[in-house]
Amino acid sequence: MRFVLALAVVAGAHAQPALEAGAAPFADDRYAEALAAFEAAEADLAGYPPLTLWQGLARYGAAGAPTSMSADAFWTAQSDLGRANTADRIWGTAVTFLKGLLYWRAGDAASAADWFEWCAPDGLAAASCAQALADVQAGQPAPPLARWPELVELPGRAGAAPPADPLAAPPGAEPAAPPPGGGFPRFGRGHVVLVNTAGPLWGRGVVEEVGEAGTHSEGMYLIEGDDVYRGWYWHGDVEAPDREPVWTDHYVGRWDVRIPGAITTRTDGSTRTTTVSGGMRLPPLEVFPDGTYAWATDDGVIRGTWIPRDGLPGIVLLRGDEGADWTLYPNSDRSSTETFGTDLIILNSPTATYRDAYRIRD
Repeated sequence: MRFVLALAVVAGAHAQPALEAGAAPFADDRYAEALAAFEAAEADLAGYPPLTLWQGLARYGAAGAPTSMSADAFWTAQSDLGRANTADRIWGTAVTFLKGLLYWRAGDAASAADWFEWCAPDGLAAASCAQALADVQAGQPAPPLARWPELVELPGRAGAAPPADPLAAPPGAEPAAPPPGGGFPRFGRGHVVLVNTAGPLWGRGVVEEVGEAGTHSEGMYLIEGDDVYRGWYWHGDVEAPDREPVWTDHYVGRWDVRIPGAITTRTDGSTRTTTVSGGMRLPPLEVFPDGTYAWATDDGVIRGTWIPRDGLPGIVLLRGDEGADWTLYPNSDRSSTETFGTDLIILNSPTATYRDAYRIRD
């Protein structure tokens, strides 16, 4: 299950000048000046993970970069770094690495080594993590704070090439039109797509990379655009930009409807336990390809019609449960797919009432 915050972000090449304004004084150890510049960029780059990381490091430096773990600045830095990971998991390895550097600088080599060992082998800053682990185990001192952005390849730092403009044409010929239907990988680098960014909201972006099998990005696309937060998106949240049958066909079928619950997964050695709490099961919903539906409720079966969403993927059930019009949109990701082995969608009414629905496979 995923609940995504809607973020108004200007990213990629558009962020470079604002980051450079703070990165230059940071490289000269003028951390208070750098922090002021990064905070000034908040208006245009709110929620952009690289800015959040820059702010956390600058705030830590402005507080004197304390080596004591009892200092407030130490834990504030941990919190700042964590916010970047929450906004976009692709930055998870960079955040893990930077947290290890904080412990290394504070003299806790054992904790630092633990953080470095937790780095994903194929994530951002993975090479820096591996080198840092060897250095800390060899008793080497932590690198100076001014070098940390370089080690995680933060955009905006001196000598760094600006991120490519995702709206520019890719090298070579224009990408071929994607094949019809769903599946992965359907889209390739340079394809313009629609992305489900938050709940029923969609934005237009451009595919930068296609996730590779066996990596953290398997089944995902790296997408960026003016109204899409740059990050990895599950393929079920990505559609062609112009209306096609799959925009509505995805919702045809029988759905097990439930009141939202909570999912907790815990790993103990080689044992993985998933616990589902709440999630009261309701009567099923069946969506037919002819534009009708049948929704069993406690008060009987509602038989009605559905219409495509206006200009967006998804459908709207007219006069459904509680007499409301219910918008259907996707809610699957890797975790839910591995846990339940089926598609998940959300039913949302204008009164902000939500229902989860799981596809019933024959």
